[in-house]
Amino acid sequence: MSEIIVRDAEPLDLPAIQELQIQGDILTGGRPMDMDDAGLRTKGDGWIFAVAEIDGRVIGFIHGERLSGNWAIAHYFAVRRDFRGTDVFRRLGQYFIEKSKTVGADHILAYADVGNPRLLNFYKYFGFNAGGTYVEMIKEI
Repeated sequence: MSEIIVRDAEPLDLPAIQELQIQGDILTGGRPMDMDDAGLRTKGDGWIFAVAEIDGRVIGFIHGERLSGNWAIAHYFAVRRDFRGTDVFRRLGQYFIEKSKTVGADHILAYADVGNPRLLNFYKYFGFNAGGTYVEMIKEI
């Protein structure tokens, strides 16, 4: 396999990122990012947005931001299905952790559905613990 490169996302990467979301390769996050939303969040202001690529082809991404205080949050994380089980997961996770430190965070918040064991295992690999400082409050309507 060619070398995996993880780098800051650029506006030209957005169609490939959206394709990952459309194909259902996203592991976290809510609605698919639109071009304007994601395009504003590629650089600066505490946003963390990176892609993994092989031979110039985007095969995964991670997107998050620095929150108030010393927290960062991971919003979206995806890797193409045909690259799962490779080093892409680990490389994107390490990149996000290092970038979080550079924007002043010393805690990272991430959400995972209890029905998504693959994502839960990913977070556990990086030393995330369930629970913590805050209690999630939910109201079904």
